Amino acid sequence: MSTSLAYHTQGIVGFQHHSFQYSKGKVIQRLKRKDFRCPKCFHCSVSVHRYRTRRIQGLPYGSMALYFEVELHRIYCPRCRALSVEELPFLSHPKARITKALERTILELRPEMTIHAISRYFHLDWRIVKACEKRYLKHKFRQIKLKHVKIIGIDEIAIGHTVAGKTAYWTIIRDLDSGAVLHVDQGKDGNALKDFLLRLQRSKAEIEVVAMDMGKAFVHWVKEHLPSAQIVFDHFHVIKLMNEKLDLVRRRIAAKLDAEERAILKNQRFTLLRNEENLSSEATAYLSKIKQTFQE
Repeated sequence: MSTSLAYHTQGIVGFQHHSFQYSKGKVIQRLKRKDFRCPKCFHCSVSVHRYRTRRIQGLPYGSMALYFEVELHRIYCPRCRALSVEELPFLSHPKARITKALERTILELRPEMTIHAISRYFHLDWRIVKACEKRYLKHKFRQIKLKHVKIIGIDEIAIGHTVAGKTAYWTIIRDLDSGAVLHVDQGKDGNALKDFLLRLQRSKAEIEVVAMDMGKAFVHWVKEHLPSAQIVFDHFHVIKLMNEKLDLVRRRIAAKLDAEERAILKNQRFTLLRNEENLSSEATAYLSKIKQTFQE
């Protein structure tokens, strides 16, 4: 019964139930492997030597946390002369501390619960939950197809400083239809896009629109390698540039005014830069006064 329960609830195959231990709200189930085979040639006549004991957390039995205790062995095969450590097939990787079944449940709950909430519910360290999700995402997005990508966005982010003390950048390319990250590389010029260009050429993707800031390096790269794509400058940088120009005009005018006229523009920088629909009624009236007084 216990072996069958471990199989149907945890997906554990090739092991037999040995014993149960109950301690402080948790169940420890000891398992023994049915038989040993060489992991390389699958020969059954092998020498087995106990290596150490592993304790792995599985899906809880009801309200009690469940841990499996398994003896690991070194296996020597006289046929292929391979010496290896026994592998546990119900783990996603050799150093995993939780079963595949528990990992699947964590990934199913993750869209509905925070990492902290899941770690508290299963009595896990939050780092284990985070590592589980990172492995899943790395596998899922290991190879993203570019064939049907039409609209991309290119941007760079600062991530600290280089050894020389200069600001370090990473360039990120995203599919603006799906939101998927298509490429990440160090730098903020055309060199950071070399690998992405090779993938584009292999996939024969037809990029129609490229959104970016006003960096000359990216503009030059798109014109050279994607001549049929339309370049769209993102609205943040356009508005930022317009605000800077407007601020220069305000300062130039203020420098030419006498004290009484300058007082009208004093402390009104954000009255000029904010969207008019976001201004209070008082600020809107003051903006009209500024427009009438200073035509420029």
